[in-house]
Amino acid sequence: MKTAVLLPVHNGARTIERAIKSLLVQTYRTWRLVLVDNNSTDDTVKIVKQLMETAGLEWTLLTCKPSGIVPALNRGLFEIMGREVDLVARLDADDAWYPHKLEKQVAFMKEHADVYVLGTQITRVDPQNFNPVPQQVKYPTDNIDIRKMLFSGNNAIAHPSVVFRPEVILRTGGYDNTYPIAEDYHLWLKAAGWFNFANLEDILVDYTVTHNPKYNPKCPQLCCISMRTALEQLH
Repeated sequence: MKTAVLLPVHNGARTIERAIKSLLVQTYRTWRLVLVDNNSTDDTVKIVKQLMETAGLEWTLLTCKPSGIVPALNRGLFEIMGREVDLVARLDADDAWYPHKLEKQVAFMKEHADVYVLGTQITRVDPQNFNPVPQQVKYPTDNIDIRKMLFSGNNAIAHPSVVFRPEVILRTGGYDNTYPIAEDYHLWLKAAGWFNFANLEDILVDYTVTHNPKYNPKCPQLCCISMRTALEQLH
């Protein structure tokens, strides 16, 4: 299955090498990196270029002038939707995948044609030393349990672990800037009207825990209430 790895980045020079190297050692090889540079002023692009050229791999570099994760994600998706792609995978500049991540997810998606969004378990790590932090999470694996968690106001799919079929974007319209600090959660809520979810039992991502000063813990709940209200109006 042809997989596009979507990686938006703004000034990720400190961690991008770790992320790209985790991609380069994937046991599943049918992927292409789509890097969206969101106004970086450091050596991010230079580092990625050197790593990809050394590996002898082609990749796509895009630029996104509007600042923010949502414009960058949608810029990448616009490019990806114009290609023959079976899956879209998300990677962030400060996270790292385990070597068998894509292989296990692709195998699952081949066997489960009814699943359109697939995540994995993660290890939450400290941004300074990348060691595990005390507070870890366990995501549900079953579609029904994932939906229950989503509609209770809690995210149930780790964004940098996810792969999804392009139909999810074609149906939902992509990421929405209404909730720029819960853009992934909002997308899953929109997708829930049409598609099934799953999470693997395996821990396959080191997720770097960073504090966003703009983050409001009430944002997912507000997002959930808004979406549930909209769905009720449809019926």
